Amino acid sequence: MYMRADGRLLKTKIVATMGKPRKGVHDPQGHAIEESQDPDRFWDTFLGWFSREGMYLIDVIRLNLSFYDPPGENERRIIKWLRDNREKVKNVALLGDLPGPKLRLRGIPSGNLQLSETSELTLHLRGRTEAHMPSICVGGYPLGEIDKAVVSKMQSHLSQAGRPLTVILGDGPVVLEVRGITDGALQCVVTSAGAVQDRCGVTLGGIPLSQLNLPSFHDADKCALDFLISQGYDWKENFADPHSLGSLLTFVGVSFVKTKHDIIQVKRYAYERILEILKQSGSRLTEPELGKEALFFVPAIIAKIETPQAWENIDEILDVADGVMVARGDLAEQIGPEQVPAVQKELIRLCNLRGKPVITATEMLAGMENSPHPTRAEANDVFNAILDGSDAVMLSGETSKGVYPVQAVEMMVRIAEAAETQFENFGKRRPLEESERGRLNEQRFERLLVGANELHTETRARLQRGLEQAITSNDQWLADLYLNKLRRNYRQEITDRISSSACMLASSERRCEAILAPTMSGRTVRMISRFRPTVKVIGVAHDAISRRKMVISYGVYPINCGRVFLPTGAEFKSLDEVFCGACTEAKKEGCVNKGDIVIYVAGTPLFVPGNTNLIQIKEIEEPGIDAGPQEDTEAKGQCA
Repeated sequence: MYMRADGRLLKTKIVATMGKPRKGVHDPQGHAIEESQDPDRFWDTFLGWFSREGMYLIDVIRLNLSFYDPPGENERRIIKWLRDNREKVKNVALLGDLPGPKLRLRGIPSGNLQLSETSELTLHLRGRTEAHMPSICVGGYPLGEIDKAVVSKMQSHLSQAGRPLTVILGDGPVVLEVRGITDGALQCVVTSAGAVQDRCGVTLGGIPLSQLNLPSFHDADKCALDFLISQGYDWKENFADPHSLGSLLTFVGVSFVKTKHDIIQVKRYAYERILEILKQSGSRLTEPELGKEALFFVPAIIAKIETPQAWENIDEILDVADGVMVARGDLAEQIGPEQVPAVQKELIRLCNLRGKPVITATEMLAGMENSPHPTRAEANDVFNAILDGSDAVMLSGETSKGVYPVQAVEMMVRIAEAAETQFENFGKRRPLEESERGRLNEQRFERLLVGANELHTETRARLQRGLEQAITSNDQWLADLYLNKLRRNYRQEITDRISSSACMLASSERRCEAILAPTMSGRTVRMISRFRPTVKVIGVAHDAISRRKMVISYGVYPINCGRVFLPTGAEFKSLDEVFCGACTEAKKEGCVNKGDIVIYVAGTPLFVPGNTNLIQIKEIEEPGIDAGPQEDTEAKGQCA
């Protein structure tokens, strides 16, 4: 969370990828750190650079586990720093990005290799990376050992006249042409020179990834997810305590998603591992209660859209995923770069309609890896991605291996601030009159409602089919998953109307500073966020886990007021007590002040997910004093 120059919170969320300790990194003043540092000192210095007057420039720290080496000492150091600096990063989430079935080059001596044109290079398919010879691997496993049919597929492709097999290393700077395949090795000639690094991506030109029959969730993914679950939680903490650090692990990215089953597979594995940990903890909860507890801890699953199959199955993927990442690098290699802009815009639109957080990623400010300034095209790219509706924009190499990481994050923040100002003025150069802004907002909200309503019926039909298939196969866990989603779908129209009405009231009430929304799962807050209200959205969680899951949503400032009313120690017994508790925490966080007007969106009965049914306009008073509703509107089956 970052405070804009006008005193308002930045609404766009910033995702930054962490790499490994390195020399040559420039500090916030632009001075390069050339001396070697021990890893602990490096991370203490590096991660501390992003702190600004009690706030943190980065909202989500991403760990790319394609570069994870058990036991993960580098990743452990990053997680330890986050725990040790809990006050600085109370609203910073951790995204663990699983390797997935991406082909990578392993076994490069010294980690770097400079290739010149016409030089020859042999890539092994069945070789072992320990032998320090360049091998094409997936998740660290030699390709030929995973699926021997891959070799025959390459040989078949190579034998077809007029269709040379090319191998693209990295993001395209190095291209090889395959001249022959002998004994599980590719004999290649360099046609485009450049430097390659160990574990750089590999793309086989002309052979779609789907034809290689690689496992979507293989042993390397399971190993990485086990690591995240073991390190990402502090099971001894009281997660209802507003001061609890809670779970650092908040999001898990699933690479090269093709169908909804890829998402379900990861969700199920995380659930089973967490359930196993809870059972071993000696909990006295019953089996059903332990199951509910495990579901509560399962991280939000982010589907990385980077294959043609994912785009073809996007509706069913969105039904089960908790968010989406537009992974433009691999997507461009799979469908062609000219197709990516249209897919990106449509993906953002579909996520906005459903209230699913969407991250736009890959090469957003790639020029800043080695320069303190972006190109004009890069600045435009970030700006337009935000205007299109991205909840978050992501930095990859800019912060993981670049030498100007702080400058890249600061530039991303400045571009986001400019985009938000443009959005608030609806593209006009002059500030809007309040009446004109209200009218335009009303039209915008209605357009989104119409688009969302068109999805409800077809979504319900897909969920119903999924439920029936789960029941037929006697899969109780999956049946419960679909049943919960169906229940929410049947109440979706009410949720839509409540959310849009709250945003409309916030837009029309001149003194309104925020929308205050208590939530059990974070869903109500996400539904409000997708309307892009003109004021901040304070997501009031009752536990540390749900608090962090709201971090990624546009314009949301999450707080945790717990399940008990802190001044008295008594459990909340009414909506007014929840409001007082929420206001107490919100004022401590600096989100609201005495005298501010807020739109209060809540639901009865208390602590029951999916029951949002009430809107109030309230004034912030002294701690523990409730001014009472000035206007009270309750929705029972229709918009108030």
